[in-house]
Amino acid sequence: MPTPLHQRLRATHQRLDDAALKAERNPVSIALMLATKTQTSGTIRAAVLAHRDLVAAGEVTPRALHIGENRVQELSAKAPDLQDLQVTAHLIGPLQSNKINHTLRALVLHKDGSIDTVDTAELAARLSARWDGKSPLPVMIQVNTSGETSKSGTTPADAPALAQHIGQLPNLALRGFMTIARRSTDPDTARNCFITLARVREEVHIAGNGEGLVLSMGMSNDLESAVACGADIVRIGTSVFGERPTLA
Repeated sequence: MPTPLHQRLRATHQRLDDAALKAERNPVSIALMLATKTQTSGTIRAAVLAHRDLVAAGEVTPRALHIGENRVQELSAKAPDLQDLQVTAHLIGPLQSNKINHTLRALVLHKDGSIDTVDTAELAARLSARWDGKSPLPVMIQVNTSGETSKSGTTPADAPALAQHIGQLPNLALRGFMTIARRSTDPDTARNCFITLARVREEVHIAGNGEGLVLSMGMSNDLESAVACGADIVRIGTSVFGERPTLA
């Protein structure tokens, strides 16, 4: 019998499919990232296995599945429990310099782990200096497209220069750009943020540094707008897990 988690996953996949088809895009090209802040390792494992069950049964689109953690402490604590799943993990919350080593050790345990919140040349340089993996560390540039002081990220104007800087670092591989849209009841507010991020990628591409770069944008409340604007990865928490539990 399908569990509530199966049902919510199926509904989320359907939303992504509908949004993709409306935008005349291939649904399988849009990856689903589970935003797992405060979720237990057991719940995350259940979600990953439920996704795989649904794909195997042909009930949902066989899109790529990722997991994203906001807090370094949670990423580090859960990594040993989840490494056997071989699912790509991302840090999607701010990274302080004194937590770089903890983050890198955790990402080693995950398949193709990534840091999606690089927003300064200094942080990029520190990551490159400390990463000793066999291949370059995948990173994304976080861009503050809403202009809110409460959000991290480089400015849209400064993002192309940061992309060029990362491209010159020996131990980093730029994967793409990430943003968090301004929350609003007006759908145009989020859409404008997503359009801005797409323009950043286009500017980097025109400069010769944007081939294959992806856009990570959109969450449970605005995924349709994100897909319409070109999202390659959509970060979903509440729509899959329900209301987030509170950490003690």
